Amino acid sequence: MSGFSTKRGNDAMLTDDEFRIWCQRNHISPATETAIVRVRSSQPARKVQGGASNVSGRFPSTKMGFSIQFESQHVELWAIYTMEVDDDVLEYYDQPTRIQLHYHARSGRKSSPWHTPDFLVIRRDSVVFEEWKPADALDKLAERMPERYQPTGTGGWRSPPGELAAQELGLSYRVRTSKEYHPLFIQNLKVLGDFWIHPFPLTSQAQTQVLDALKVYPGMSVAAFLEATPDLTVDVLWAMLTSQQIFTESPCSLFDALGTGLFVSKCAGGSGCQAGNSTSDSLGLACLAAHF
Repeated sequence: MSGFSTKRGNDAMLTDDEFRIWCQRNHISPATETAIVRVRSSQPARKVQGGASNVSGRFPSTKMGFSIQFESQHVELWAIYTMEVDDDVLEYYDQPTRIQLHYHARSGRKSSPWHTPDFLVIRRDSVVFEEWKPADALDKLAERMPERYQPTGTGGWRSPPGELAAQELGLSYRVRTSKEYHPLFIQNLKVLGDFWIHPFPLTSQAQTQVLDALKVYPGMSVAAFLEATPDLTVDVLWAMLTSQQIFTESPCSLFDALGTGLFVSKCAGGSGCQAGNSTSDSLGLACLAAHF
């Protein structure tokens, strides 16, 4: 798996040489490198299953070149959508390995369960286990397991036992929640999903036609553009949004985008200039920056 490479625009999974360079640059110890290599070269540690309250499945990752499991279409799948388009995420692996947690249960009895994080995420400057939870579930989990799940005081959550177990491998551990992303953000990623899974063939003539028009008429709506250029389809616009050649105003929904203004500059769209979120900024869509 570590030697497999699949293109997503100009991106690709790390080759073995690139991975070694990444380890050197981030001062990864030999023991931690071995642990990461084991994940990169292995199948998921467990097979996820759906239940009465969640729908599981597999996502065909263009970034990774193979299917990624998700346990919930409103939690892990949301995480997958964002990691697919986040340029800071180099690689990510579902159900990477089992780690043993040690903490006291609410009763005071020692508890040492085996736990599989949802993802191991390799970013440009870090590597971390991530555990994703529905935002409305963590209060109850913290009540049941107060040593395992704890609020950070800044609106987030942490798992001290997870952090300690990850630290033994030289890794970090984060608890993340569905609250981090506004549903509109995920909805728009879904609209554009096919355009990074199956890149749309853009001709240089079509790209020039779009860019020239928006330079003369910045903020032109999707509907007005399509009316003025009947030889182009809306797929051209979506493909250029995905490849960061054009941008939209904020906020917007691409499910109902005919009135959405288009721009050749990210900041021309308004609030997207202040978004400051790596995922939305890397995708280049101001209207995707609706993170509350």
